[in-house]
Amino acid sequence: ILSKKHIFRGVRSGIATAQEECQYQFQWERWNCPENKASISQEFATREAAFVQSITAAGIIHAIAKLCSSGQEMFCTCEKIQHKLEPMYNTETFYWDGCSNKIKFGGKFTFEFLKEFASGEEENGAMQLHNFEVGHKAVEKTAKIKCTCQGKGCTFKICWKQVSTFRHIGTFLKNRYKKAKYVQFIDGQLHQRKYKTTEKVTIKKKHLTYLRKSPNYCTKNQVLNIEGTEGRQCSRNKNTTNLSEQKSCKTLCVSCGYKVIRKQNKYVCLK
Repeated sequence: ILSKKHIFRGVRSGIATAQEECQYQFQWERWNCPENKASISQEFATREAAFVQSITAAGIIHAIAKLCSSGQEMFCTCEKIQHKLEPMYNTETFYWDGCSNKIKFGGKFTFEFLKEFASGEEENGAMQLHNFEVGHKAVEKTAKIKCTCQGKGCTFKICWKQVSTFRHIGTFLKNRYKKAKYVQFIDGQLHQRKYKTTEKVTIKKKHLTYLRKSPNYCTKNQVLNIEGTEGRQCSRNKNTTNLSEQKSCKTLCVSCGYKVIRKQNKYVCLK
């Protein structure tokens, strides 16, 4: 049986993985997911906070799901039911194995754990819980179906869901970040902001949500713990397929009012 010690080791591992992936996804952006400043319950309910909340949830779910797939069934409840699926290609019968990679269990456990960190303010708490769920859905959406043949000549297959790589999940959530919705809290629910303040547009579960517009990340601001982009390295790697890296010198330097200076074979943003 997995003990609480094992469980919280998984939680710590998931949070560390989420932080590492956050920094990878934003390494060429003005906000680069600085360590120790990307906490779950961020004071400023920005688009960046939304990403942190979702990827933190995804990291913990991913870690717990992998723990649960290790065969320690007394920790992670297992249905032991095989659900028959429709034959594929009209030749084989497929069965869904209830003992999958425990994404559902990981999601339930993570939600119970993270809701303790939700802000006391109603609107912030609603935003955080919504974004935790987006992280949960990201793990589900990116999961892969694995199958093994059973019977003579593979007459049927047993299939189960397996969590994807966390890089895949991180990229999925980065795309969600780009499409995040600016919301307001009305009558206990999050609604997309519209020009008509009385108009209510309910937010879909797949969308990341934020309550405050992002501050200026170009300039150092000690009050907001923003380091600014002065001194940051940018890239002029012509062979990269990463659009953020291709545009990094413009994003970090030129658009922020800095010059691109070459120092020791590196390009940095300086006045």
